Amino acid sequence: MKSWRFYLVTFGCKVNQYETQSIREVWTRHGGIECVEPHEADIALVNSCAVTAKGERDARNALHRLRRVAPEAARILTGCAAPLVAQATADCVDLMVPPRAKALLLQDPRELLRHHGRAALAAGRGVRLCGGAADDAAMPGQMPAVPADLPEQPTDGVYVCGGGGLSVGGVVPPFGPQGFCIRDFRRARPVVKVQDGCSRHCTYCVVPIMRGPALSRDPGEVLDEVRHLFEAGFGEVMLSGVNLQQYRIAEDDTDEDAGIWKLLQLLDHELGQEFAGQARVRVSSLDPAGLTPQAVDALSLNRLVCPHLHLSLQHASPNVLKRMGRRPFREEALLDVVHSLRNIWPHMGLGADVLLGFPGERDEDVVVTADYLRELGITYAHVFPYSPRPQTPAANYGEQVPHVLKLQRAARIRALAENLRLQHLEDLATLPRLSMLADSPTPSTEAHAGRHSPCAVQHPTELEENEPIDEGAALAAGHHRASGAPRANASADVPGADAPAASQQATLRGVSGQYAALRLLIPEGGVPEAARTHQLLDVRPLRVEDGLLLVECL
Repeated sequence: MKSWRFYLVTFGCKVNQYETQSIREVWTRHGGIECVEPHEADIALVNSCAVTAKGERDARNALHRLRRVAPEAARILTGCAAPLVAQATADCVDLMVPPRAKALLLQDPRELLRHHGRAALAAGRGVRLCGGAADDAAMPGQMPAVPADLPEQPTDGVYVCGGGGLSVGGVVPPFGPQGFCIRDFRRARPVVKVQDGCSRHCTYCVVPIMRGPALSRDPGEVLDEVRHLFEAGFGEVMLSGVNLQQYRIAEDDTDEDAGIWKLLQLLDHELGQEFAGQARVRVSSLDPAGLTPQAVDALSLNRLVCPHLHLSLQHASPNVLKRMGRRPFREEALLDVVHSLRNIWPHMGLGADVLLGFPGERDEDVVVTADYLRELGITYAHVFPYSPRPQTPAANYGEQVPHVLKLQRAARIRALAENLRLQHLEDLATLPRLSMLADSPTPSTEAHAGRHSPCAVQHPTELEENEPIDEGAALAAGHHRASGAPRANASADVPGADAPAASQQATLRGVSGQYAALRLLIPEGGVPEAARTHQLLDVRPLRVEDGLLLVECL
């Protein structure tokens, strides 16, 4: 089999990370070798994000830079921003695969390009079956059209949409025998995708338009993948999706909020006895309305789940939540559930997404949100200013908040969240032991302990954690680092302000089960074997130092 080289650029949520890993594994099986530098690639893929305007901008910048530094590479654009930036980057893209057809990339990309790429159509070899986004100049943001006479599910694996060969479209199931799956992961904490799409249509969110309605993965597939990752030695996996609250464990499951809790119970029943204490399951972002007493029952007896939850809160003002089109939840009911969880997990981690500067938001709405975050006792937050998205109702609302005011309000909530995060670290410092997973086996002696915290509040979060993945952010900024190269931490960089000097002893970064940022002092014997192999490590808290909790091996 003739080898070829590819380069991957990923922006956005944990779901995108998972899908890129699945594509990586498939392309490698087809003889591909992942490049360290983009100019070495025969094929370059940009997996984009549309949650914010910055995500679109990052995708455009990455494509233009790829055209400059890798002019001979065939360039493929996919992800939620693909239909939105396809026209602006048409001269940089050989093939555009929209998000609902992303599973088409789970094959040899050379065949896709040979049959449907720009060069194929220009030479008269390609196939074009229907009009697409690039054909409709008046509708640049629309998804590629799928003709009514085509079946809902593809029968031959490919629907080709026009635009001079730029688009492959249609709806391709993300799950099932030909869907996304992984056997490995480039980071210490693998993501397992269990759900895709969203049927909510909040007024600010473009993701349901791009990814389509909610779809659930077969629980048996989830179980098999989690078991394999545990058996491969990973000490933690994260269950992720676009809207986990819409996960259904069976087609006839009508209980709107029960699916994810039933899935956790299944994992505990099948894997708990074997892996309890050796591996753990983390749950990604949850709708606050789905945190019911049933959730407490499911979590209280689970031997695998981390003592940590992350809420897609967005706001606490009823007026703003109504304009957002968010699913209503009772503030008192959520407080009761959180209180019940703290009876089970006294030192639990509790994160929240917060969206500031939504149209019509007043200063008093921000005060309401700040007060509620204190009352919930959050331990960190991902705070971001509202960004109007195309095709969403909120983009056309009146009373748009000035950009400077958005930033000011976001800064206020970030400062509050950082204070609460540090308080939580001080609380954890009183415990006799914690369970840590190292982010990397590579020690560091740099005095910047607080600058790479997984509990950072600088970057926005949607769906799970909408951090710019390092290879994409690096390329967009003009740095050409390997997409699989080690990094100290996968999360946002938060410069410390007026921080005291950190310990100069070699350390490892990692997180506790509560999702708190830890820094492990390397013992005299060197890096512990558990840290080298992505396994859990028992540690003793020492003190909070420069925004992280300093710990030592037990």
